[in-house]
Amino acid sequence: MKLIIDIPEEVKADIDNGIVRKHIDKIFLAMANGTPIPDNATNGDVIKAMFPKAYVDDYDYGKDPVIDVYGIDDTEYVTFRKAWWNAQYQKGGK
Repeated sequence: MKLIIDIPEEVKADIDNGIVRKHIDKIFLAMANGTPIPDNATNGDVIKAMFPKAYVDDYDYGKDPVIDVYGIDDTEYVTFRKAWWNAQYQKGGK
């Protein structure tokens, strides 16, 4: 299982410079509050994990099936191509 964590920029800068012990409590807190991503997750699984209250609606327009996701931030909805939604998640879009 993977874990998505949010680390404040000043902490990341110190970690990049080898200063870890100073922020160990913030690092553990970020890990405890992280979003778990299951093994073999799809892009859609990651979106759903990051926005658990979002509503997902599946539309099949023949050649161009899409997924609309409602409840992400302040937008009305976000549309994803179904092929991308069902593709294997790869960190950093590799």
